[in-house]
Amino acid sequence: MSPRARLSRRDLIARSALALSAVALPALRLRAQAISPVMTALSGYMAAAKDSPLPPDVVEKAKHHILDTFAAMLSGSELPPGRAALELARAQAGRVPKRMRC
Repeated sequence: MSPRARLSRRDLIARSALALSAVALPALRLRAQAISPVMTALSGYMAAAKDSPLPPDVVEKAKHHILDTFAAMLSGSELPPGRAALELARAQAGRVPKRMRC
């Protein structure tokens, strides 16, 4: 057996835990509780909310919050932390983060 093909004790324990989990999880799924009436009502409300328009005052308030956020970003870009963030963004421009590489 080659050194790469040998299992360490840690690998053996990890694979055993994985196999045990695969056996135990279906049993846990069978013991799931029924959906409560409150959760059913909340789910129905949330599903229906996507088709109803927002009230005009809510839309207006959201616009003010978005503009305020942009204003804070622009004014903060001249402060030392903002400049550091801009330098980092310029240095990382066009690079794909390591965790996103395939």
